[in-house]
Amino acid sequence: MMYNEDIPLLKEYLLILDSINVTGIIYDDLAVLNIVKNLKLNIPLVWFGIHSFTNYYTSNYWYEKGVKYGVLSTEITLDQIKKISNNTKLITMMYGYGYLPMFVSARPLITSYFKHINKPYEKKVYNMYESQRNKTYPTIENEEGTIILSSDIINTIEELPDISKMVDYLILSSLNISKDKFTNIYEYYIKALSFLDNKEELKKISQDVSNESDHKTDKGFLYKETVYRVKNSDN
Repeated sequence: MMYNEDIPLLKEYLLILDSINVTGIIYDDLAVLNIVKNLKLNIPLVWFGIHSFTNYYTSNYWYEKGVKYGVLSTEITLDQIKKISNNTKLITMMYGYGYLPMFVSARPLITSYFKHINKPYEKKVYNMYESQRNKTYPTIENEEGTIILSSDIINTIEELPDISKMVDYLILSSLNISKDKFTNIYEYYIKALSFLDNKEELKKISQDVSNESDHKTDKGFLYKETVYRVKNSDN
């Protein structure tokens, strides 16, 4: 999280990064785009509006403003991703493995909760339980605030034949996953690229990824619409 008082330091960092020709800068605060334009920098920008890149109209708007890359929303389907990729001018990225970020707060929510119940706070990953869905959500607090992750880990091995034709980059996230396990999972994804025409082999590799993962894996929202309409009612 950044605040107004951080802007001078942000400008310094951007000037340094521009001088060493970095491949790109990932950002979610639109102030970064404005500062880059005002300073006339040539840094390629990666729009990381994790829940915002849901259509190609918005992405093309930001392209015209100078953005080069975009990280697709984690809450859209494979069909929607295909439609966007066919029409967007941005170079696209999407989450292919890992816990999905669901909620971020600048506040120390876990610390505040333990103070409220008069118990000592221990710095670790907590699992927030939701009774309605009977699921737990990894919750992490650090000096930047609090982040709540998805209950399950997305695994897109079997979708790679389609994804490889739609997006330019696949993100494998190691957040809340041990280094050794993540290294093995990375190798499975590299292996899968050699079997894009072999569904049975991809299925086996996908199972290997699931077995290696610390938690249950699923397909995220790739096959689930996230917009629900109220049923028609005569009342």
